[in-house]
Amino acid sequence: MVGGGWGWLGVVGGGFYTMTLRQKTFMVVGSALIGLLLMLLVVSYQILLKGFYDLETQSVENNITRLVNVLTDELYSLYVEAGDYSAWDDTYRYMIDHNEPFVTSNLSNSTFLNLNLNLIIILNKTGKMVFGKIYNSETAELQLLPTRFQSQFEHNKLFTYNETNQGQVSGFLVLEGQLILVACRPILSSEGLGPSRGTLLMGRILDQAEIKRFSRLTNLSLQVRLLNHQPLLDDFVSARQQLLNTRSVIQILSKNQIAGYVLLKDIYQQPVALVRIDLPRKIYHQGLISLRSLSLVVLILALGFAVLILWLFERLVLARLAILSEEVRHIRTTEDYLTVTVVGQDELAHLAITINEMLHSIQASHARLRRSEASLAEAQRIAHVGNWEWDITNDHFGCSDEIYRIFGLPPQSCAPAVETFLSYVHPADRHLVSNAIQQAMSQLQSINLEHRIVSHQGNERFIHLQGEFWQNNHGEVINFIGTLQDITERKLAQAETLRLLEENRFLIYRSLAIQEEERRHLARELHDEFGQCLTAIQADAEAILELAQQSRKMSDLGRLERIEVSANAILSVSTHIYDVVHTLMRQLRPSGLDELGLVEILQELLKNWQLRHSEIKCQCTTKGELDQLGEAINITIYRVMQECLTNIAKYANASVVTIHLETDSPPQFLTFSVEDNGGGISPIISAEQKENRGGLGLIGIRERVQALDGTLRIDSAPGQGVKIILTIPISEEYQQKRRKWQ
Repeated sequence: MVGGGWGWLGVVGGGFYTMTLRQKTFMVVGSALIGLLLMLLVVSYQILLKGFYDLETQSVENNITRLVNVLTDELYSLYVEAGDYSAWDDTYRYMIDHNEPFVTSNLSNSTFLNLNLNLIIILNKTGKMVFGKIYNSETAELQLLPTRFQSQFEHNKLFTYNETNQGQVSGFLVLEGQLILVACRPILSSEGLGPSRGTLLMGRILDQAEIKRFSRLTNLSLQVRLLNHQPLLDDFVSARQQLLNTRSVIQILSKNQIAGYVLLKDIYQQPVALVRIDLPRKIYHQGLISLRSLSLVVLILALGFAVLILWLFERLVLARLAILSEEVRHIRTTEDYLTVTVVGQDELAHLAITINEMLHSIQASHARLRRSEASLAEAQRIAHVGNWEWDITNDHFGCSDEIYRIFGLPPQSCAPAVETFLSYVHPADRHLVSNAIQQAMSQLQSINLEHRIVSHQGNERFIHLQGEFWQNNHGEVINFIGTLQDITERKLAQAETLRLLEENRFLIYRSLAIQEEERRHLARELHDEFGQCLTAIQADAEAILELAQQSRKMSDLGRLERIEVSANAILSVSTHIYDVVHTLMRQLRPSGLDELGLVEILQELLKNWQLRHSEIKCQCTTKGELDQLGEAINITIYRVMQECLTNIAKYANASVVTIHLETDSPPQFLTFSVEDNGGGISPIISAEQKENRGGLGLIGIRERVQALDGTLRIDSAPGQGVKIILTIPISEEYQQKRRKWQ
């Protein structure tokens, strides 16, 4: 083999052979040459043929324009001839006396024949036909205009003299399936003076003889098809659809013929006929001949350049590269890293120098790799993380030494296998791990799983398994690589943290319960002791006042007045103290919570609050079973609503407050929300400011809710109000837990 490295494989006589670099070079250069040549030819054909097609199209467009000009000239000529007869004193006089000599001498067969006319009609000012004859070119005879044709012309505003058109019309008209060129002029005196006494109309049938005459004039092959009187060929149908949006249409009928189409409209501006121009594709065929000649010249030049390039490449590169390849092949046996010969100063010489440098780098890289592997193994031992790889194609499983240590085995003490790994998985988690691996393989997903194992010594440990699948180019899973980390210490720390968190919740719950119990006790004492004493003082003051008033007439009015004043003062002070005590009792403990229930006490709280803030509209709705929620939940909902209403009054500047309380069915969660349409909470407000807004603040509300295993969510934006939503679990499981804490 000439050239180093792996070659391309071919088949000869049932066996394999390796292509040499020289053969590869010839194949690559040849393929590139063929590809470049094909691309050049394709591009040339696209560009040049498009140019020839554009030139061919422009030629057809020019011929269409020429045909339209000829038809326009023909109409103008007919218009002028009609004007010669209409602006004539004899015609002008004929409209009065209808003298027959005028018709005999001026509207005879010779007039029709000399002017190439088929139709002459004279209408008076009212549109009534005075003269109308048709010239039959086959029999060379004049015939009266048939009655069925008269309705097309008589009393037709288009052919009658009026201020709009003044009797001047020219264009196409279809009669009895024949296309006619018509021109209409007003009848005036020879000096062109009026008033007009009617109109004169001349017509020329566009029959096959006339079409042939146009073909000779334009040197074009013409076909005319009426739209509503003749069946249309497919190309005419296609052209008609396209002519709705354009002036003319060009279609290729075959490789030798191209056609242009133009639409003719009648004097009513309605499409009446299609005209087709047939032209040979001389420009296109000339373009094909030019392209074939160009392709042949390019092919000859390309072959010459290819031979020259291959010869130079062989002399300057391939021969020297073959020598260098032979020397590199001997490096494996000589163990001499400097045996590659360096000749010259070109790229191949630099390649030889690079090979020598690479050999030294390989030696250094091997040393660094060994040190890196040792460092990785030590890091895995410290972090209790091991890596593994499962070659699914060959069913081979490999892992690092730390994997063995995690399972309580000496490193490399047994052959690693997937079955061995699964045998150490905790029996309760083995099905979970096996299903996770199978699901990840079937869905080509990564795996991330925490589970337990039983070590070789019988200890239960927690590990974190991670892995990803690799696929080949056909989408088949071939490799599964990942890591295994011992997270036993972290799991134990998490369990301890959860235990402490549960104890903290219990302490918060108990502290709130004790606080509420103290408030209840204080409220009861205020009611039973202080309240009764105040009532007695009020009663005595009222008795003294009554006695003083009864004794006013007896004697010593001055002393009685002083007694009355003192009694009134005692009564006023005791009443004020009673009101203060009553208010403190409501703040310490809602008096009707135990007797009335949660819904009624909330409505009473809202009613009393709205009496103080009548400018705010309040709405409270409830839903679900709310009677058996328990003391802890009832007092929490009451305190949260109390705190929210206080904050709304102080900070919200709201006009509407909406409160909603509901439980789902069956009772699993209690949802409580308070929403206002005030100014909202700014996103840049500090946590301390949020905490200080109100008696309990957001932190106090959150602690109460979390003590009941609930969640708190606050939705707010500047100018969009605040919505506080808390969710508390009320299922039997949580109710038993709270009864246990109580």
